[in-house]
Amino acid sequence: MRLRAANALPLGLMFLLAAMTFLLQYAVQRGGPGERAVPRHEPDAVIENFHVESLGKDGKPESTFAAPKMFHFPDDDSAEVLYPRMVHIASDGGRVTATANRGVLTRDGEEGFLYGNVVLIREGTPERETMRAETEFLHVQNEKHVVQTDRPVIITEGNQIVSGVGMELHQDTRELKLFSQVRSTIDAKK
Repeated sequence: MRLRAANALPLGLMFLLAAMTFLLQYAVQRGGPGERAVPRHEPDAVIENFHVESLGKDGKPESTFAAPKMFHFPDDDSAEVLYPRMVHIASDGGRVTATANRGVLTRDGEEGFLYGNVVLIREGTPERETMRAETEFLHVQNEKHVVQTDRPVIITEGNQIVSGVGMELHQDTRELKLFSQVRSTIDAKK
């Protein structure tokens, strides 16, 4: 039996239709090229020697934020920084400085999260000595001028050493709270 072109054409069209149906089903089940991919947390910009200064209502510097490297992530509009340095200048001119190995800033920059070897230094005043706090995590709330941690912290101020778990510092009022396992050592001045 010889196959004629008239008989082959319908068979060819049926084969082509079956192949197209199979390819469409495969594309729908696996996701076609037109399907939007889930955004990954990858940086879209890298900024080196980053420095920002915010001014208060009176036009005077209120805080500064600097880092040797910053990565911006478009999926949540956050930023990750390496070796950040945050400085808050209180209304009386005193400074509170926070440094860490790594930090994450929220979209609006109102909150910062510092990780690894976090050191917080509150400059001394004529009435109080310099305070130094060391921890592994610090949550900075810029708008409220509050820093917090839920991790162990060691605080030194003059001849006094205080340790505990959980801390909250109100930068404007210089009020410091420790939440649990608080221990203190005071060395007598000689």
